[in-house]
Amino acid sequence: MASDKDFNPYSSPLPIPGTSYLVQLGKQISSDRWQVRIVKGREIIADRVLDEPELNGNTIIGFIMQELAIPMINPYQISKTVKLLIKQGERGPLSERPTLMEPPMPGQEAGAAAPSPAPATAPTQTSTSMPTQRPASEYDVLMTPRPATTPTGTGQETGVCPRCKRAVDESFYFCPICAKQLKQKYCPGCNREIRPDYELCPYCGLKL
Repeated sequence: MASDKDFNPYSSPLPIPGTSYLVQLGKQISSDRWQVRIVKGREIIADRVLDEPELNGNTIIGFIMQELAIPMINPYQISKTVKLLIKQGERGPLSERPTLMEPPMPGQEAGAAAPSPAPATAPTQTSTSMPTQRPASEYDVLMTPRPATTPTGTGQETGVCPRCKRAVDESFYFCPICAKQLKQKYCPGCNREIRPDYELCPYCGLKL
C-alpha cells in the first residue's frame, strides 16, 4: 500500500453511497500517475495506482466494488460519486486551487472595472430579495435529499426511506432509489431470517 506522504490529493474525500467509506482521487508524487484510494476516518483501507493516463470512471467503479464487496451495493449511485470525483480531479491539486470567490455581477466580466456608483441625486431602489446561499460543493447538491412526496390517487400506502428520504411503498424490501434495505424477511416455517429474493428457505426447505 502506498504511503500517505506519496499521495497528492486532487479531490476531497467523497462518501461512497450505501457504505461508511470515503473515496479520494489524487496522484502518486513519485510517478505522477493517478491514484485512487478508499479511506475510513484516517485509515487507508485500499489504494490503487491507475495504469491509464486518462481518468476512467469504469476502472474506479470496478476498484471500489472489488475492494468493498458489499452485498446489494448500488453501482448507479457509486457512478454519481465517481463522476464528481473525476470532475474535481480534473481541476488540479487541492493545494494549488484558489480560494473560492464570489462570481462577478451580471454584465460584469472577469477583470473588468467595477461600474461607477450612481449619482447622489438618483433615486435609490431598495431590493427586498434575500441573497441566495450557494452550496458548499457539487456533492452537496447531488446528495441533498429531496422532500418526500406522497403520490395521490394510487391507492398504495407509502413510507419514507430513512436514507434518501424519498417516498417508497411500505411493501418494498429495498429502496429503489438508494438500495437501502427497508425490512427483513423471515421464513414462515423455521422463522429464520432469509434474503427477500429467496423462493426456497435454505434452512428448512419450505417453498415460499
